[in-house]
Amino acid sequence: MNAALLIYLASVSGSLLAISSIFIGACMIYIVGCFLGYMMANDFMGYDKKLAEGSGERLTTRLKLASKLMALPVIIVIFLPSQNTILTMAGAKVAQDIIESPETKEIGSKILKVINSKLDEAGKGGRE
Repeated sequence: MNAALLIYLASVSGSLLAISSIFIGACMIYIVGCFLGYMMANDFMGYDKKLAEGSGERLTTRLKLASKLMALPVIIVIFLPSQNTILTMAGAKVAQDIIESPETKEIGSKILKVINSKLDEAGKGGRE
């Protein structure tokens, strides 16, 4: 994956997580409101049989709707990595590209040859 795309996703991930969290909170408030409405229909308005009869079915319908609406934001909050994680992934990708480039391998082998030759010279000079 391109490092620029990862950096862009890092900037977007914070906003996406915040929006998803707000939506989950709104759904939770909706669920609490549904339960309160159900309790009011059965307890406070129990004398009205027409109102109390369909309240259980309406509650289950509304809870199913709320759970379906909450599914995607919950998945986003659980599986979307944080901004720091995405930036770390981008840094690892750039470092891996640098390490795997032919120029880096060539420079590394030259540096290793120089170090080995200096060590050999130091070893010969110390023995004499």
